[in-house]
Amino acid sequence: VQNSQRAAFFRQFLINTYGLDILCEGTGVLDVAGGKGELAFQLTNLSCIPTTVIDPRPLCVKPYVRKYHKGLYHSSHETPPPPIAPPHIRMFFRALFAAQLPSVSGPPIATRSAGLEPSDEPSTKGDVFEKELDAAKRVAWTRKGLTATE
Repeated sequence: VQNSQRAAFFRQFLINTYGLDILCEGTGVLDVAGGKGELAFQLTNLSCIPTTVIDPRPLCVKPYVRKYHKGLYHSSHETPPPPIAPPHIRMFFRALFAAQLPSVSGPPIATRSAGLEPSDEPSTKGDVFEKELDAAKRVAWTRKGLTATE
């Protein structure tokens, strides 16, 4: 599969494997490490599957919107509805945060293993979520990869 087609093939794989009903359940698909958002854009606009991207990098759907308007995603001659950008949560999705999602209550979260200083230890899931949002704001995507900014 060519790089330019990987999102389309993966989208079709998800639909063929799980079906639209399952993918649309609840709030839809959570695209963790969704990058620029190509898969989420296609799931949202071509397959009507609600999709949310979690990635520390800013979403960049402009190229996909252009392809959409040029008709490169549609085989029919009908005018498609206006495209929408999928929701985006700019944050890291670390194991520490993910481990807290299923539980509704519990003891304070220990974070020393995640590289936080003891004084920075969050005590609730909301604190962990806020710390992950803040961490994502302090990085930028460069040619060298994800780098810290101050």
